[in-house]
Amino acid sequence: GRVPGGMLPENPKPPMLNYGFRTWHNFLNCAADDGKAMEKLLQDAKTVFSARNGRPGQSYSAGETYFLPAAMTPRCGLERLARAVFNLHAGALVPGEDYDANLSGAEWWTLVLDGQDDVGFHWDRDYALEDDGLHVHPHIS
Repeated sequence: GRVPGGMLPENPKPPMLNYGFRTWHNFLNCAADDGKAMEKLLQDAKTVFSARNGRPGQSYSAGETYFLPAAMTPRCGLERLARAVFNLHAGALVPGEDYDANLSGAEWWTLVLDGQDDVGFHWDRDYALEDDGLHVHPHIS
């Protein structure tokens, strides 16, 4: 289940989220160790990209998202990038004390667009909770 802020019930410390704008130069280099991170990330992004327009009558487009548990070793550059983002935000926390490494991690997906593609303004959220009237958006994205 979900716990607000990712806290464990037996150790309810408030989350330490920084909502300020930040930037990291050369951050994408964490995805590869040979200086070819961008080429590899683009190829991987094209390989796993699966978003498609929804069928008539559907509210949302179709496509896959991926989840890298904090306890799992990344298998590709995109997962290394997802892990690096997770570590930026959770690196000071203690697995097993501040969060459950098997249930916590990073959800990620790719979006590969051609020049004529259009992605309208939207708000990402956990669509599985929508039927229960909950609209939970990612605090960090």
